[in-house]
Amino acid sequence: MNQKILLASNVPESNDKQFGDFDVISIREALKGVLEAVSESRKTKYDLVNVQYPAVTLLLKQASESLGKNLEVITYTNVDKYKFAAGFFIGGDQKIVDIYETFKASNPSAFKFPIPTTGGAARFLYSREGIIQNQKLTNELNEDSRYLLLAKHCLECLM
Repeated sequence: MNQKILLASNVPESNDKQFGDFDVISIREALKGVLEAVSESRKTKYDLVNVQYPAVTLLLKQASESLGKNLEVITYTNVDKYKFAAGFFIGGDQKIVDIYETFKASNPSAFKFPIPTTGGAARFLYSREGIIQNQKLTNELNEDSRYLLLAKHCLECLM
């Protein structure tokens, strides 16, 4: 059975007082990086599960079809019904913070990867949570915008 990876992302409103510091290009590139890393994984097979947000879901569906990868789409209310190995949190607003809290409570041993260089809720979660898994990866998450390589390094934690 394949391990499930949660992908939670959305683009906040530009006038969002708390999460308005996002970068839409970084969000798009991070989404593509995670999708490609999951698709290219040879050692372990993963199923990518996306929390449904219209713009993000459309982008991911198109990209996953071009890579020949299936993408399961769920609503945020179903996050606690799955057993995940890891979760990526990209950009986002308060809903992403809420999803993170549900994910964390229902999957306490899963790896959590907020990508702060995308801004928004991911930056907030990264700064609030501190060290993610190890110092090297924590620094890389905070500083690196080579999202495919970053996602691959995150997935290595699962092996």
